Amino acid sequence: MRVVIGSIRNIHFDCRIISIRIKNRVEYFYLQGSLVKKFSKYLIRGRFVTFKVTDEHKTINKLKALKIDSFTKITMQRYREKVDYYNLDVVKMGIYKVMHTKRNKMFLDLELSMHPYTKSEKFVQEIIQIGIVIENNQGKVLEEYSTYVKPRLYPKITIRTKKFLKIDQGTINRGITAKIFYDQFKKLVDQYDPIIVIWGKNDVISLQDFYQINKFRNITPREKFLNLMQVYKNFYNFKNDVGLFKCFESFGNILDKQKHDALEDAKITRLVFEHFKVESSTILNVAN
Repeated sequence: MRVVIGSIRNIHFDCRIISIRIKNRVEYFYLQGSLVKKFSKYLIRGRFVTFKVTDEHKTINKLKALKIDSFTKITMQRYREKVDYYNLDVVKMGIYKVMHTKRNKMFLDLELSMHPYTKSEKFVQEIIQIGIVIENNQGKVLEEYSTYVKPRLYPKITIRTKKFLKIDQGTINRGITAKIFYDQFKKLVDQYDPIIVIWGKNDVISLQDFYQINKFRNITPREKFLNLMQVYKNFYNFKNDVGLFKCFESFGNILDKQKHDALEDAKITRLVFEHFKVESSTILNVAN
């Protein structure tokens, strides 16, 4: 990929094209939708940008433009001071600090009931299995917790749920009530005061729904969570989401088959965290 460094001459968000003055010439580049969403507020005429482009061309409004793959810097000289609006190196060091937090960590995964094959607007997905691994700041596992929970709104799980999670109705019937899970979960949160590490944002949403459905007080506000997938994406400047098991295998691990078990997924999330912690430290040349 080619690296482009220059100042923004013009911006056309309607067709997602920016023109860049590079030395004494002007070149055109087009932005993918995800980049417009993330960087549009920083892209202002006169600012200096550094980004990578692919060899892919696109002609828009008779302008031949190269596709921008990712931004690494957006800056502006203000008087004698250079102002950073975006700097990937700074982002990476921030991620390093987050990964080396001294707090206890709770690795959490949730499995949900699934819609019937014929979707119903009335159907609400509910938490039916929880997997938790808690470790201290030395990486020592303090507790593991796994349980099935009886859904409140739709106690009978769908055929789709049974097939995907490979469970039966009896397993769910033997699960604990939402109130018992809430009390046990609250005890763990209060006892360890952990940062809650998840893969993706769905588990945060599912917990919020759980509190609302059962009229429980929210004991895990969003600031308690660390979305490891988003942190991973930000570090490597990826635009698309990455699956947990694909990421796990990218570190050289081999997994025979995904079981869709909450405790196993929580354990995998913990291993990915540790792999990423070491790899990011190595890339940044910072000793663990």
